[in-house]
Amino acid sequence: MHTLRNRLIFYGGAAAAGLGSLALCRSLLENCIDDKGLLIRGSLEGILLWAVGIAFAALLLWTVRTVGGEGTYEDNFPESNTAGILMIAAGLVLVRAIPGLDPGTDPAVLAAPVQTLMDAAGRYLPWAASVSMAVLGVYRLFGKRPVCIFGGVICLFYMTMLVNNYRLWSADPQLHDYAYQLLAGVALMLCSFHRTCCDANIIQRKRLLTTGLMAAVCAAAALSGDFQREFYLASVLWATGSLCTAQTLPPDPEEDEAPGADGEPAGEEM
Repeated sequence: MHTLRNRLIFYGGAAAAGLGSLALCRSLLENCIDDKGLLIRGSLEGILLWAVGIAFAALLLWTVRTVGGEGTYEDNFPESNTAGILMIAAGLVLVRAIPGLDPGTDPAVLAAPVQTLMDAAGRYLPWAASVSMAVLGVYRLFGKRPVCIFGGVICLFYMTMLVNNYRLWSADPQLHDYAYQLLAGVALMLCSFHRTCCDANIIQRKRLLTTGLMAAVCAAAALSGDFQREFYLASVLWATGSLCTAQTLPPDPEEDEAPGADGEPAGEEM
């Protein structure tokens, strides 16, 4: 019952929040912008967007406290056709998004070595990230732990995307044009980092669940705009597929059998 409740809250709540935010954000951009391109204050869509976001964040942070135990890697990432297919699909969709990902660089802003590095990252990292997503999906299909280099490539990719896109967003004074894209970029970077830590057998499942579901919801809402839509669709699939299990796991045996001061296992107090 506890496991079923966790799944309904985590996955059902995230799906409802993501789809609701997507619909509200699209309506906001279509109906609540004045002739000057400014957001109309006090609109119903804007109020509901705030309400959905705050409610989901509060529910997620409250519920994630009940996720007990750490378990082994195999406990957290068992064989899963659903998660594996989502991650493979994310890699395939990302391939389609690659032509529209590189915003270019401005020589007047970046020094020549930095510009060269950013150009190389924009050219090769998306391909490496798409392959890494598909490879991790195959590992998840069989419940095997991959080497952490694949997750590291994805984390570096999202970090680079956040830097590149922010250079475009910083020139736009209208925050509503890119608010969810910015939040999604930060959450995706953190989610990929915590997933890479798990692949390195440093498991922090509460942080992975929190950042992963936040990333999925924000990336779904970011689909409301016309900016890099296939990239955010791939990110929704990746964030959802990369999550660990939400069920309560047994505590680490090493913690249960922690030795006492004399080197013997600690017993019950009389």
